[in-house]
Amino acid sequence: MKRILCMLFFVGLIFGLAVTAIAGDPVYGGTAVVASHSSPDTLDLHVTVARAAQVNAGIYIFEGLAGFDEGSSVRPMLAKSWEFSEDLMTCTFYLREGVLFHDGSTFDAEDVIASIARWRDVSPGANRLDIVTSITAPDPLTVVFVCSQPFGTLPETLCAEGYNVAIFPSEIASQMPAAGQIDIIGTGPYKLVNWIPGTEIVLERFEDYAADDDPASGFIGFKGAYLDKIIWKQVPEEEIRFAGLQTGDFQVAQPLPGDYVDRIVAAEGQGMELRTFTDMKPYVFLSVQPDSPLADPRMRQALRMAIDYDEVMYAATTSESRYFVNTDQLQFQSQTCWDPTIMAGVADQNDKAGAKALAESTGYSMTRGDPDNKPIVFLASIKSFHHRRPALELAEQWKATGFNIELQLKDWAVVVASLPEWDKWDIWYARQVFFNYGHYAGVSSGGYDSPVLQDILAEMRMNTDPDALCGLLVRFREEVLIADCPIINFGDMFGVGAQVANLKNVGNGVQSGYYSYLANAWLEVDD
Repeated sequence: MKRILCMLFFVGLIFGLAVTAIAGDPVYGGTAVVASHSSPDTLDLHVTVARAAQVNAGIYIFEGLAGFDEGSSVRPMLAKSWEFSEDLMTCTFYLREGVLFHDGSTFDAEDVIASIARWRDVSPGANRLDIVTSITAPDPLTVVFVCSQPFGTLPETLCAEGYNVAIFPSEIASQMPAAGQIDIIGTGPYKLVNWIPGTEIVLERFEDYAADDDPASGFIGFKGAYLDKIIWKQVPEEEIRFAGLQTGDFQVAQPLPGDYVDRIVAAEGQGMELRTFTDMKPYVFLSVQPDSPLADPRMRQALRMAIDYDEVMYAATTSESRYFVNTDQLQFQSQTCWDPTIMAGVADQNDKAGAKALAESTGYSMTRGDPDNKPIVFLASIKSFHHRRPALELAEQWKATGFNIELQLKDWAVVVASLPEWDKWDIWYARQVFFNYGHYAGVSSGGYDSPVLQDILAEMRMNTDPDALCGLLVRFREEVLIADCPIINFGDMFGVGAQVANLKNVGNGVQSGYYSYLANAWLEVDD
């Protein structure tokens, strides 16, 4: 059965109508405790795609040369500006002066060069900069990137979320510490003072933080760091997260299932506020490795053909008002190049008979017990309901079709650690936001690559014209997503969380997956 999206609520979510209003002047002091469903296994942003590493710490501790504003446009952060040569093969970054690291050292060009060298040495995402042939510093506040091909998307690439190119002090980065073994020191508004993996992360205001003078917008511009401390606690049980808000133990609880909305609204008179936000696109990444049962693209297409997207999205959100079955696998409805027609013929088919026939055409048996009914290993997080519930739904749909699905629910840190080991999985579930070059290149997170993909990405690097980009995304959908099916997206989901009413100015306009961004938040004190 197709569920009907509540359009008024949907529009409110898209445009962020349920966002705390700013009231009064900023107040310094206090501690905000955030109860979250997950915790990262590392804070070394160079080596992880775990969103929790960014959300729970990275966006406060580290800064990069560039960042995204509230409209998802790339703007300077540690850089004050950049300029390209006419052929887009040289990019010169001009750095901000007077910025300090948490260890007291002064930020300059050598920190950029050493950090990127270390990132290229340890990061699984290092191939993103393969066409960068040299990085030099003609003076302490200038960094020059020379590329073998046009690279107009270089600033975007440097601030991509997964395997983020965070800037560390050169004294640390130049030692080339192994993955996960680097001291967690950045230039951000908060510094790390304690971290107990799987339990809590404690951040404290960096008193010597050099705030940008530009107005706050998204992750860039002014960051006031009004709170004395931000403490992230891993609380897997949503009922405990919610109860902690009521008792005052937590100031933010994120995320909460959609069926908590009525309870949050009912508690608004007791000092609680509902927060909603444009969240992410639930995806599965499919293996293309030669030893995988999914090596043949027809097998991946068959998996897609079998899915009832509506049921998967309902499982992910538990509320028909919190999702949109979006047949455009790349963009949200509000984005410029959104086009739901191109993939409409292959998305949300719920054709299990057709899927069975297509899978059998590859030689895969759909008969249980047959040696050719090979197991398909499916990894997903056990603690996050946004992961666990849709993974269970997908597994049941695929099993009903005849696929031999072996669902393995694990801690998210274990899932992430398994991804580079291709023999440990055939499918893994994640949530992603695709809205720029770095994210489109992220389709390779499942190991996928092709000459067509590289040609499209190369064209993206050469173009700054929005119409040209939309045309390239048409090719991306047709020649990569439809033909090779390295990923399957089921729609757009909209998140729910809650906070105490006296926590003000949360967000900076950030919506996608970072709805409790606290760099400019403060706790209002009653007179």
